[in-house]
Amino acid sequence: MARKITIPITDHNNVCSTSYTVSYKTEGETIWTTQPAYIPPIELNNLLDDTLYNIRITRQCCDGIVSAPLELSVNTTILEAPANFIATPGDTEAALDWDEATGATSYTLERADDAAFTVNAEIVYIGSSTAILDTELNNGQTYYYRVKATALYHADSAYATLNTTPNP
Repeated sequence: MARKITIPITDHNNVCSTSYTVSYKTEGETIWTTQPAYIPPIELNNLLDDTLYNIRITRQCCDGIVSAPLELSVNTTILEAPANFIATPGDTEAALDWDEATGATSYTLERADDAAFTVNAEIVYIGSSTAILDTELNNGQTYYYRVKATALYHADSAYATLNTTPNP
């Protein structure tokens, strides 16, 4: 399956428009593939799974100035989903815990009122902790949660999911 990597870039140049040229190659290759001008965010599509890419980003300003290239590595190996995702319901709250995923540097925890995450879906937490207390919930209402592992310049994991119903 081909991967898509998005590289967010914040450009503080308000004077003129800026574009970026992106070159990339797999680890060990000598020939760079160059993509023409991008306007942020930069999206690289159809990258191979389980592959380490070297990426070079160069900024071009409207006044003709070209920056020194920024170089980074992106790994398209998918992180493992957090394991042993459990919820312990309480009075207007739910304690959520999961095991640390190898290689993860942070986690994104989402909550919704339906299993498809289309009703009242929101991000509850982004950070490195593997134990979160979600408060101010309604007793008797079922909440659906999902958590994924993330790492900088790495493909996100699949979601681990569960549902729970707070009660007094």
